[in-house]
Amino acid sequence: MLQRVALVTIVTTALLASGCSSGKPSVPAPAKSSSAQASASTSATAEETTAADAAPAEKLDVHACADVTAANLDLATASTAEDARKAGDAFEQYDLPADVKDAVEHFVGTNGAQFDDPDYDKYNKTIDEWVKQVCPLG
Repeated sequence: MLQRVALVTIVTTALLASGCSSGKPSVPAPAKSSSAQASASTSATAEETTAADAAPAEKLDVHACADVTAANLDLATASTAEDARKAGDAFEQYDLPADVKDAVEHFVGTNGAQFDDPDYDKYNKTIDEWVKQVCPLG
């Protein structure tokens, strides 16, 4: 537990330091309504969209980046269904692309990251790329 707190503190400090240098504030995009998500999902094609193909995501502010980073860590280290669901719910505050939402829900369903999960690398990469896109360190 102490290691988790130390890691979150280090990541938050790094994000705060990088966020202070940008000079322009950013606000997280509100989550889409369920009706908007339903219509968007029915019009989506079966072809997967990569992060590079998707429209650029709006940058998050320092506090939102700290929340997202902590949720990502909590999801990766969850050992119970309750812990995984709590971490997954933290992501739901943000306007997640469909592939990121699927990745979060996958890890919620597996009660956190399971390194023997054949889909671990795919979903972990999807979440990590989104976090890097919305919370750049530079």
